Amino acid sequence: PITLLTYYGSPQAANVMAAIQSMLAEVGINVVPRVVDTPTYNGIVYKEGTPDWNAFPMVYAGLQNGPNPAGISPGLNKSQIPPAGFNTMRIEFDDLSAALDAALGQTDPAKIDQSWQEVCKVMNKDLPWATLWVANRYGVASNKLRDFVWTPAPAGGPY
Repeated sequence: PITLLTYYGSPQAANVMAAIQSMLAEVGINVVPRVVDTPTYNGIVYKEGTPDWNAFPMVYAGLQNGPNPAGISPGLNKSQIPPAGFNTMRIEFDDLSAALDAALGQTDPAKIDQSWQEVCKVMNKDLPWATLWVANRYGVASNKLRDFVWTPAPAGGPY
């Protein structure tokens, strides 16, 4: 079986991992969730040098919260390989890092969307990873509210 490593220990995360495990089993892929505390997780994925890839061939972890696409850079940019950052999968795609750096450095509001679209094109060309689970977030508000903006964020929990 393939280990699905995570630091999320909540019942909700267990349900998500069980759903992922079930979906993958339907196509013949056997995964086994492994829940560890955060220090153990960090010791495994941030190990300097050559990590033990057998310890984390798959991870269930967070990377970004909020609407800003810049949040994916630390997980995909080659300049963020540990110990410099949290590109724990050690992705080293020159084109992707260049596209991320260009988008992060873009200051012209009229060109920002185009810069992030270029990041998407590069990611789709080489697919450095695959997202197995995406949550929908819902909110309810009264029409009596004024000047209110709701952005799901870490303080609101993982979903």
